[in-house]
Amino acid sequence: MAEEHVTIFSNAMNEWEVATEQQSMNAFNNAISLMLLAIKKSPEPFARMYAFLSMAYYEAGICQAQQPGRNSEKQAKQLIDNAISYANSALEIEPLEFRAQLVKTYIASDKLLYLQGGVSNLIPRAGISAAGVLEFFGRAASTGVAAGKVGASQIKFKGEVKHLQEIYDQVFSEYFMDATEFCYFTEQLLNIADYCTNNKLAGAKEIFTSIVNVNPDDLKYDDLSDDGKVEVEQEVVKLRSLAEGRLMM
Repeated sequence: MAEEHVTIFSNAMNEWEVATEQQSMNAFNNAISLMLLAIKKSPEPFARMYAFLSMAYYEAGICQAQQPGRNSEKQAKQLIDNAISYANSALEIEPLEFRAQLVKTYIASDKLLYLQGGVSNLIPRAGISAAGVLEFFGRAASTGVAAGKVGASQIKFKGEVKHLQEIYDQVFSEYFMDATEFCYFTEQLLNIADYCTNNKLAGAKEIFTSIVNVNPDDLKYDDLSDDGKVEVEQEVVKLRSLAEGRLMM
């Protein structure tokens, strides 16, 4: 039988999936409360649990910002503040926790919580379904919301992107990582590179270079069936090819 904190956290992930699909604050509250309880009952701190909690808080903030009521903005800000706090906690435990740094990068991209739509690309997925990838940064740029500020906000964003890229580089240079993780991480970086390009910010070339530098022979497929392995191998080739092609533009 699974340990209590594992069962609780699994239930939280199920609630999170419902919350994303239905954009339900009640479901987000269920997911977050269960994650907090699982962390409390865990015998030791796990960075990934804190990272997922940060992601759930961030997505809840997006959802809350779209709710009616004069207190909605204040409540959304509190959720976003919590997302940053738990992302920092995850990074204190494990400095290479990519998902935690991803949340900080999204938040630094400037007022994304006011955009319409969810952020289901943040949901951790076992597979690589294209449905899990939203053009989140692209939509931000098209509305002009994320491109509206200059100066300090751009410096902050560039700093978070640089740190995210450094984590990516170190993870894939020092560890044999799951190919599914490579696909998820790389999809996020490609979105960010497009955002940088669309908003005339530096960083896209460096991101593409990082992706191309990953050695596909160092990726693991242990958790996949034969059919799943073929699908993921094809995705790995596609993502690296996209990055290599972008470098030629």
